Amino acid sequence: MIYHSLECPYRRDIGVLTWQKKITSLEKDRQDLQLTIDSLQEEKKLLQTKLRKTSGNGKFTDVKNNPSNRKDVSTSTEDLRSRRKALNPEKKLR
Repeated sequence: MIYHSLECPYRRDIGVLTWQKKITSLEKDRQDLQLTIDSLQEEKKLLQTKLRKTSGNGKFTDVKNNPSNRKDVSTSTEDLRSRRKALNPEKKLR
């Protein structure tokens, strides 16, 4: 008896096994990613606790949005003179 590729029961079984392996692999990857997410969230909590403790008053300080920590680096030239002088001490600065 001759089977076409779609009618062959062995080929169908191989296809099912292939998909089962792929699904198993994807499920393992999903579990690994979930563990990574959980670990990162726990680390975030620990770092936030440390930040609260170091701020002194126990309140969370958002360092990204604190205006006293910001400096407009696009127009800042304060350090260029001293850096140029350190690199080329024999040249006169204008």
